[in-house]
Amino acid sequence: MQRAAGNQAVGWLLGAGSATLPVVQRDPPPPAGPAPQDDPDVKELLRITGLPMHVRLPAIDALGARQADLRAKIRSAWGVDFDRMELAFAAVSAKGAAAMDFAFANYAAMRKIGFRDQRDAILRFVDGGFQPPKKLEPGDTLMIDGLLAIVHRGHIRKQKAKADGLPWVAYNPGAVGNGPSFKSPGGYGKTIGPAAINIYGSEAEGMAGLVAWITFQATVNKMSFAGFFQAHAPANAAMGAAAAGNDPAAYFQRVARAMGLDPEKPGVGSKPLASQDASAVAAAIAAVGEGYARGGETLTWPDDEAKLDRPTWFAMLYWETPG
Repeated sequence: MQRAAGNQAVGWLLGAGSATLPVVQRDPPPPAGPAPQDDPDVKELLRITGLPMHVRLPAIDALGARQADLRAKIRSAWGVDFDRMELAFAAVSAKGAAAMDFAFANYAAMRKIGFRDQRDAILRFVDGGFQPPKKLEPGDTLMIDGLLAIVHRGHIRKQKAKADGLPWVAYNPGAVGNGPSFKSPGGYGKTIGPAAINIYGSEAEGMAGLVAWITFQATVNKMSFAGFFQAHAPANAAMGAAAAGNDPAAYFQRVARAMGLDPEKPGVGSKPLASQDASAVAAAIAAVGEGYARGGETLTWPDDEAKLDRPTWFAMLYWETPG
C-alpha cells in the first residue's frame, strides 16, 4: 500500500497532473492501544497520512501554528505512518535548508523511506533549488585510494589490496558470470573485471548464483565433478586476463578436500557433478577459491564518512532504490 502512494508521486514528477485517490499507509497500533479517533488533531493526521509525499508536505506546511500539536501526537495516533509522517514534519520545519544538509541530518529516516520519488519530493520541498546528484546506483564502481570499490544498498565494499581480486567486493563467491546459455538469477545486471563476473547485491544472492551455475553444469552439460572446474576456471591462454592464474586441477583438489573428500581417490573426480550437493560444492568454492575468503573493507555512513566525500555519500543515498 505504501508503494501506491509512491506511484502517485511518480505521476506528479512525470507531469501527469491527474487526480488520484489517497491511499492510507497504516502502521500497527502503538503499544498503548488506539488513540481516540474523535481527537481533531488525530483526524487531521489520518487525513494527511493518505496523501502522497509531494502533497503531504504542503498540507503540513499549511497547518501553521497547529504543526507542533499534531507533531506531538504522531506516535499516539493509530493509523498514521509514523516514520514517514515524522520525516515529513521534519522537512517542513527545515524548509529553506540545503538538501544535502537535511539528508545527512536525517540519514537513517531518508534511507528507510525506500522509494526515491518520496526522497526527491522531500528534498525539493526543503530546498527549492535542489537538483539530483550525479547518478550513483547499486552495482556502480568507484576508485577509493587507488582501490576498486562497489556501491551496494546502504554500503560500499572495497578491496583491501589489489591482489585481493574482485569476487568479494561483488558478493560473488564463485566469480560467476553469464554466458550464451547460462543466465544467473539475482544481481544488479552489471559486471566487473576482464572475466565480466556478475555483481550481486548480497552474499545470499551471490551464493544462489553460484548454486545455479553448478546446477546448470550438472544437469544441462552433464559435467563430472572434476570436469566442472575446466568450465568454471579454464586454463585457456586465449582468454587472456580473464583466465590468468587458473589451474582447474588444483582448484578441484582444494574444493574436494574442503568437502571432506579425497581428490586422489579413484572415481571421486569422475563422478557426475549431479551426484554432489550443489550447495556443498558452492560453500567449498566460497571457502577456498577465487580469493573470496580474503575479504575486504565494508564502508558505511556515518562510521566511514571521512573515507569518502560527502557528495558521493549523498548520491548513494538518493539513488539507492528505484523510483
